[in-house]
Amino acid sequence: MDRLSHTESVSIGIFVKVGSKYEPIHLNGITHFLEHMLFRKNDSIQEDVSILFESMGAEIRGFTTKEYLCIYTKILYEYFEKALELLSKLLLHPSFDDAEIESEKSVILNEIRQSQDNLHERNQSNLMRHSFKGHPLSMEVLGSAESVLSLTKKNIVAYFNEFITPENILISVSGRVDVSLLDVISKYFIIKQSEKKSSNDEKNLNFTQIKNVERVTSNQSYLMLGIPCYSMTHPNFVPFLVANRIFGHGSNSKLFKEVRQKSGLAYSIFSYPMVYKEGGLLVIAVSTSHMYLDKLIELCLDVTRSFTKYNYSEQELEVAKAKLKGDFIFGLENPATRMMNNGKNEILGLDIHKFNNIEKVNEFLDGCNSGSINEAIDDVFLKEPSICILEGTTPN
Repeated sequence: MDRLSHTESVSIGIFVKVGSKYEPIHLNGITHFLEHMLFRKNDSIQEDVSILFESMGAEIRGFTTKEYLCIYTKILYEYFEKALELLSKLLLHPSFDDAEIESEKSVILNEIRQSQDNLHERNQSNLMRHSFKGHPLSMEVLGSAESVLSLTKKNIVAYFNEFITPENILISVSGRVDVSLLDVISKYFIIKQSEKKSSNDEKNLNFTQIKNVERVTSNQSYLMLGIPCYSMTHPNFVPFLVANRIFGHGSNSKLFKEVRQKSGLAYSIFSYPMVYKEGGLLVIAVSTSHMYLDKLIELCLDVTRSFTKYNYSEQELEVAKAKLKGDFIFGLENPATRMMNNGKNEILGLDIHKFNNIEKVNEFLDGCNSGSINEAIDDVFLKEPSICILEGTTPN
């Protein structure tokens, strides 16, 4: 519970510790499918749930990641208990109607096609799938067309019963709330203990350096480099975030200055961490004309190698820390962001108190100096990356 007395709204998120990395291979995509079914026909709700929330001035949303599922809303305080009641019914009493299951398969197949048409998403999926081949993190959140079509009501109900259990569910609330919240939750979230222990333990992560090229119809070629990096639990994670700010975040970054401003090889280039409890990748993402692809790859590698020589100034370090501090504090001023961050940190077993007030933000960033930044650079940027390319070809 995150009480903010100055607000008139409440942000509520129901988090479930289940995602694509916990799925059996033959059921890949079932968590995302389950999330969709929560918004379908319900044994305890007779009306259209979206209309019910809109009548209270709110919306209901959901999403699935590799590590957890979430349904959430932002509601006026006067409707707080009604919203929690509806959220409990959505999560605990889906009908899993046969006709609705078949209908939703068609919806998700279209979502998979749409994802494949987004070349950034497609290349990112390729990078994860090949770099962590054989590990659950390589599994697609959406699944494949084949795995989705093979899902049955029996599969879905069994999966629901295994994972929708008290130990896997977390309720994150931020905004105008009080101690009565616990009574309201106890009133509506009555969940049976599963007879079967859910298998949601993390497995050791091994990185495989690869180069993968896939041809696509496009006016440009899409390039991604993936460098194995820290997990979210690593003690040097914050200095790593600062290092990435200097390296590839924004128009003052090393990558942007060298690739766009000096060489003119791309319109946009950036790097970002794609991280999980076991580890992850620092991703460099850029697109260019096919004729410049080889030159662009070599330039990205050169910029990375130069960064391992600590070629940043004290001013660049302070600017990066200021930008990261701004992001953290702006998030603290937003109840919905606070709710999401608290829920994610708690469901994944991270340190929920790291960035939940300005004093903690200052404490962590003040501890980021050239020593800890250089350590992060040595640990991450010296490693050889995987390379994934979507090679663009134009139709005749």
